[in-house]
Amino acid sequence: MTAQFLISLFLSIIILKGMMNFLKKYFLDLPNDRSSHLKPIPTGGGISFVICGCLFGAINDFWLPILSLPLSLIGFLDDLRGLNPTLRYLTQALTCLAFILDSKIYESVIQNSTIFSQIFFIVLLILVGTAIINFLNFMDGIDGILASCMVIIFGVLAIRSFPYLVPFIASIIGFLKFNWPPAKIFMGDVGSTFIGAVFVGCIFQISGNKNDFLMIFIATPLLLDSFICVIRRFFNGDNIFKPHKLHLYQRLNQAGFSHQKVSVIYLLTTIFLALFYLFGNLNMYIISILSTLIFGIFLEKKYAFPFRNYKKLNE
Repeated sequence: MTAQFLISLFLSIIILKGMMNFLKKYFLDLPNDRSSHLKPIPTGGGISFVICGCLFGAINDFWLPILSLPLSLIGFLDDLRGLNPTLRYLTQALTCLAFILDSKIYESVIQNSTIFSQIFFIVLLILVGTAIINFLNFMDGIDGILASCMVIIFGVLAIRSFPYLVPFIASIIGFLKFNWPPAKIFMGDVGSTFIGAVFVGCIFQISGNKNDFLMIFIATPLLLDSFICVIRRFFNGDNIFKPHKLHLYQRLNQAGFSHQKVSVIYLLTTIFLALFYLFGNLNMYIISILSTLIFGIFLEKKYAFPFRNYKKLNE
């Protein structure tokens, strides 16, 4: 794994350097009223860890990145020219279905249920899986936040259950070299949906073990920010499918926190949860999750730009 880590790390960097001019020409992200950056920056940089993830996945007979590839290709086309949201969601749903049929939870629970129970569980898991993919995609809004946090999350998954994630983690670190504030490149949907899909695939694979399943809560800073934002916008009467800048991390940035400061806050909180998961007992881990929620409320009340609907925010 050490050799694969180093090869994947440098391969990711080489791919990005080699594609930089191409991405600047065809995948330039121009600032708009929902952007957190002020100048055009190329996107689509996630292609580096998609290539490395699939390459080393095939070498190691680790197929989760391969199963995530169609979703990444749809993300690539979406970054290039924009696609119908229905097509994007359908691809996400089919990707999650592939994960489910290949998962331990299907073998141990769903397969032995009645046909109606099977349909119910499969639909429920598809809804959960696609929600996680989209929640993580929503969090790719400022420099370095998603890539840095997912390095820690995938690191814990690699330690506990999926050692073949190691070269994939290395490729994300290679990308992070260009994405850390101030970012020279964004990962785009090609990368964020791929990361989300691989994460969902891992969670479905470990879901037969209750303690391992609790690993999902290491992603609390990312997932809870998106989840709470959706709920608040729904009860605020907003169109929850309409783009916005109302996540906590975005409102911290609007309140004057730099991209680096916001990303470090989320990264350190993720590390905090990872350490309690790896070295603490269940009670300590639950307390750390609740502490993260309380810390988020503190940031919301003390520092974040006030939450309001999209219309008022842009008046």
